[in-house]
Amino acid sequence: MACDASFTDLRESSVLGDSGAAMDAGLDAAIDANVEEDASQGVDATPDVGEMPDASESPSGSIRGTFSGSSGYTASGSVTMMRDSVRLGDDFRVDPGPGLILVLSPRASLGRAVDPETDLNLGEIPGTSGAAEFSFDAIDLPESYFAHIYCEPFGVGFAVAEMN
Repeated sequence: MACDASFTDLRESSVLGDSGAAMDAGLDAAIDANVEEDASQGVDATPDVGEMPDASESPSGSIRGTFSGSSGYTASGSVTMMRDSVRLGDDFRVDPGPGLILVLSPRASLGRAVDPETDLNLGEIPGTSGAAEFSFDAIDLPESYFAHIYCEPFGVGFAVAEMN
């Protein structure tokens, strides 16, 4: 299964530390300057981006689950799968480990390896807590599927969520 996966870090800037705050402040200043310039020319430059759905609400056309730890690791939090993306909820938490990736699979357990024929490796998770979104080519949603947080270097499952 080929994959053009990507992720969007949805954590608040306070999670990113000082460098993230400085970057956000510079970006905010540049945006404010552009908005002021547009406003002086009579242009409404305020984008209508809507609101991010609450992690506790499953969007229509989605399947949802809750992570639990595996192999002696602790994990919790919600995960929602849409046709072309997976969202880890704001409440997502997992014990730290090397090379943790998000894998979608019809299998309840990945064993010692990710199977490229049946499993979809969405890539490394951006952190061990907080919201993140992973995009991929659209698929038909199965009735039930599993989301795994998997330590790829050592072939160990850290967390699993059955989604239905």
